[in-house]
Amino acid sequence: MKQEAIGTWQHVTLADLFFAFRKAKADCFFERSICIASQFAEYEQDLASRLTALLASLQAGQVAEVLIQNLGITRVVAKKLVTAPMKGAAPDGHGFFSDPARAFDRLCASHELTPEFRLIGDFPVDMHVLSALWINLVGHRFDAVLPKSAYGSRLRRYRPEPGAPKGSVGDYHLEAVGSFQPYFGPYKEWRSRGLKALRTELEAGNAVVAISMDLNSYYHRIDPAFIADSRFLAESGIELSEWELDFTKAFTAGLVEWSKRIAAQMHALGCSKREVTVGGLPIGLSISRVVANTLLVGLDRDIEHGLTPVYYGRYVDDLFLVLRDPGNLVSAEDLLAYFAARTRCFPAPSAVKNGQILLNLPGGFQGKTKLLLQQSKQKAFFLQGHGGIDLLSNIESQIRSVSSERRLMPSPDRLESMASAKVLTAAGHAAEEADTLRRADGLSVRRLGWSVQLRAVETLARDLREDDWQQERKQFYAFAHSHILRPDKILDHLDYLPRLLSLAAALMDWPDARRLIESTMSALNALQARTESRTVKVNGIKANKVTESLWNGLRQTTLDLARDAVLRALRWSHSKGEMRPRVCKNARTYGGLKEQVQQLVKKSERANSEIERDAASEASRSFGV
Repeated sequence: MKQEAIGTWQHVTLADLFFAFRKAKADCFFERSICIASQFAEYEQDLASRLTALLASLQAGQVAEVLIQNLGITRVVAKKLVTAPMKGAAPDGHGFFSDPARAFDRLCASHELTPEFRLIGDFPVDMHVLSALWINLVGHRFDAVLPKSAYGSRLRRYRPEPGAPKGSVGDYHLEAVGSFQPYFGPYKEWRSRGLKALRTELEAGNAVVAISMDLNSYYHRIDPAFIADSRFLAESGIELSEWELDFTKAFTAGLVEWSKRIAAQMHALGCSKREVTVGGLPIGLSISRVVANTLLVGLDRDIEHGLTPVYYGRYVDDLFLVLRDPGNLVSAEDLLAYFAARTRCFPAPSAVKNGQILLNLPGGFQGKTKLLLQQSKQKAFFLQGHGGIDLLSNIESQIRSVSSERRLMPSPDRLESMASAKVLTAAGHAAEEADTLRRADGLSVRRLGWSVQLRAVETLARDLREDDWQQERKQFYAFAHSHILRPDKILDHLDYLPRLLSLAAALMDWPDARRLIESTMSALNALQARTESRTVKVNGIKANKVTESLWNGLRQTTLDLARDAVLRALRWSHSKGEMRPRVCKNARTYGGLKEQVQQLVKKSERANSEIERDAASEASRSFGV
């Protein structure tokens, strides 16, 4: 379907808003960090009148007002738990505790624990519709200027027309379900092409340098003001009509206001005003994914033209390069000097302070945006000969053993023996990560392993009757309690809880669903009790004031996500238009369903209060109070 050019808001039709709603609904369904299912269900009950009212406001020239009114609220979500050995603490040696409680006690005694949180946006449905509308009418032009080396968060497109010039991109696929390409394919391609380039060079007898870098807290350090900046548009090669530019400016103003509100909240939590000058882009809003990706188009071009790498790929904020080894690089400083001499974005080694590498984008539009590379996290591998090939083979086997299971039909009696399960059970805490490319057997692959496990069970849930594999499900839930829903692992994997709850709800394992929520809340309370007197980080910045509100916000988000997951998962009869008979008594309508879900979560909240009191008492005894 070819999109007609739009010159004024009067040219925007109800059909345009319907396509935007359809895209927004799909994008939000696949975004597990937001609680929006019930809002979409209620919105859809009166879809025509709601979209008509939104269209009337837009055509009346009130787009800026509508955007400001729909900035929503802030939510707290978990990022990860960072551990570092205490100064003067005895080495762990080879001690290992299979009991989760003893393992956590040992971790607390020997390591400094730093919980990390994110502040994200929780927007009304209208905001998601407007975000999708911007992508449909304007934002696809931003995505079109990205090179093929940008793999993540790419929009769905048709194939280029036969005979189109090399490097051309196809038209934006307006009718596709969802705005973005599925995650796993581009991610796998980004990684595998880099490893293939390494192997090709090594087998040809060439010495190479493989470099992996990532931008710290990327979304949270972006100043949204760049989006409509004429210097950015000119530098990127984005051409907009007058109406498209006006729409982009209105959205930019709304995102700048949201950023200011987040920065103020971080200051109230004790984050340094010198470090926190912006609140960043809101995670969970589709426009953020497009503009955050396009912001780095200048960096992509700079690296490709200046360094002429054998391979360069970027997955949103993760960079992977393969260079021919010039033979005179022996340290990270040498590597940075090599980059600085050949690019415009990288600073000279003398400009690096406290191990922080600040990138400068060409064009003068960067504003308050901080593109920060942490020198300690930058990894460079100087590979050649058989030794380099052996290391590469080991890395590939680590990745392949986990990710290949994604393509196989799972067996109910093999869940606990899968390679993805072994990754989760054998790995210790984050401090034990091995130094391999892209953290091949560290936290990234542990998260991939848990994702593969969930996918395997979800596949079984679709293909088997509930009664045929009850015992295997019980074992899987027990596996989750032992290896995932525990204080030392919960922050790393909390974003997968909705999928786990959706599975239990879809299979009508209600007692198990309740226990999963209770175990999650118990793990969060135990972690809070042991870290209350320690530093936490918010959006990558240390917060020095009382952080009780962060933990309360995280618990509330977790319970809201639980409600959302259950609502998403329950199965409806296509013939009768109501829920399947075994789902919930007295819940044949959406209202009845919502009431049943509220009761389930309220029971967990009451149990959580009891757990919280027990955790406080235990903490008091532990600290001799």
